[in-house]
Amino acid sequence: MINVCLIGVSGFGAVHYADVIRQASAGRMKVLGVCVINQDEEAEKCQTLRDLGAQIYQDYEVMLKEHAGNCDLCLIPTGIPLHRPMTVTALATGANVFVEKPAAGIIDDVDAMMAAESENPGFVAVGYQSMYNQAVHALKHDLLDGVIGAVKEVRCLCLGPRTDDYYARNNWAGTLRVGDTWVLDSPFTNAFSHFINLSLFLPG
Repeated sequence: MINVCLIGVSGFGAVHYADVIRQASAGRMKVLGVCVINQDEEAEKCQTLRDLGAQIYQDYEVMLKEHAGNCDLCLIPTGIPLHRPMTVTALATGANVFVEKPAAGIIDDVDAMMAAESENPGFVAVGYQSMYNQAVHALKHDLLDGVIGAVKEVRCLCLGPRTDDYYARNNWAGTLRVGDTWVLDSPFTNAFSHFINLSLFLPG
C-alpha cells in the first residue's frame, strides 16, 4: 500500500480524486492528506476523503510538511503556474511526484524541477499517459529496430477545435503569464502536447 497526498480535487483534479477514491477503497492506497482550497464548493468530496481517513488542508505546504517522510507519492493536478513550486516542495519533503502536463510554461521552470529531483531521493513523473502504455513502447522498439522500416519523417496533425469555454475554465487557460510566472498556455502546449510528445518519443 502506498501513502498518497493529493493537491486539488476540482477541474482535472476531479479525475485524480476519482482514481484516489477507487484505489483507496480497494485497499491499495492510503490517503494521508488532500489540499482543497475551495472546501465549501467541494464539501461532498472532502467528506468522502475524511471517511477514508484523509486530513483536509487549505495549504499544500502545511500538508506536505506534516507528512514529510511518510508520503510516497504526491499527485499534482493543478494549474501550470503552480507545478514548479508544488513539485519542488513535494520533493524536498521526500515524496515522489506525479504532476500533470505540461510540466511548466518555460524550460527554466522544468530545469528547476529536474534539479530538485536530482537533489532529493524522489522522482518526478509527468502526466503524459501514453508514455506508460505498453503498446506505445512496443511500437517504439519496432520503429527503432527497423521492423517497420526506416523513419524518414514524422508529422503530427491535431484537429481539435477549442471553444470559448476552453479558455474560460480557469484563470490561466490561454494566458501568457499569471503574475510573474510564465504559463504560455495553448492547445499546442497543453491538450495537443500528448501527440507532440509521442512524435518525439516514438522515433527516438
